[in-house]
Amino acid sequence: MIRIAIMYPNKPGAEFNSNYYRSFHLDLVREKYTPFGLKGIELDQAKITDGLHKAPYFAIGYLFFESTQVFMAAYKATGAEVMADMENFTNVEPVIQVSQYTQFL
Repeated sequence: MIRIAIMYPNKPGAEFNSNYYRSFHLDLVREKYTPFGLKGIELDQAKITDGLHKAPYFAIGYLFFESTQVFMAAYKATGAEVMADMENFTNVEPVIQVSQYTQFL
């Protein structure tokens, strides 16, 4: 299984509407990618976004797929629509990492 981490940097001048992201964007991701093999979504959302101890990212969304090939097929089919929705909740370019996922107990 692979996990795609989509990280939204918390940097000067950055804007991030967490309500829109959580309530609408993730639903769009689920709608578009599930038919192409999306296995699940997880979200880390920063609790401290300013001041001395601010988080380096506003949010990190995780998408789970069986393989990189399955993810790339989903992205090729509907990724442009998903990415176009970003203007509705942020003005920052996300950092994306595709990783082999292994869970340890």
